Amino acid sequence: MITIDDKLYITKEVNNIVVNYAKNTVLRKLLIQFSFTIYDEKKNVSDLILAVNFYLGDLPDYEQQHDLMLLIINFLNACTKEELTSLYFWLLNEKYMEYYDNFKVDLEDSDDYIERLNYKFGRELAYKLYNPESSELREELRKELQKLLIGFACEFDFSLVNESSILEIEEMLERYCD
Repeated sequence: MITIDDKLYITKEVNNIVVNYAKNTVLRKLLIQFSFTIYDEKKNVSDLILAVNFYLGDLPDYEQQHDLMLLIINFLNACTKEELTSLYFWLLNEKYMEYYDNFKVDLEDSDDYIERLNYKFGRELAYKLYNPESSELREELRKELQKLLIGFACEFDFSLVNESSILEIEEMLERYCD
């Protein structure tokens, strides 16, 4: 017989697997698309990461913001259902405490208050996963991915772009995606 503790452990393990897949595979693909262009089998640092890097963590100008959002939207549109679902789980993990802090529920003070609160909060997260458009989860994902790409771009000193820049990006990809 499976106990509640067993179910919680299994749920946590499945969540960890899905989030790790999002980081190790899906986010890695996005970061590679953002970071590199490939011409004639030669990998180059992309103009977009250079432009975003120039703003040192601030939002880039309108043109780069547009290019960044276009990259993200095209990337999300090309994702499989499984990849997109893993990104939603990743997002929920990233913003879990923010969601929890902002969660409002009117429950009477009772012996099972915490249990009922957790149940209602879990239902709220499930609603976000099952209805990403109406719950605005997809829009939150776009914003979080934009924040991720801007943060990633700020990790580098691109005052001199050369072959070692590609190696630096590849090393940072490993840190971001593991």
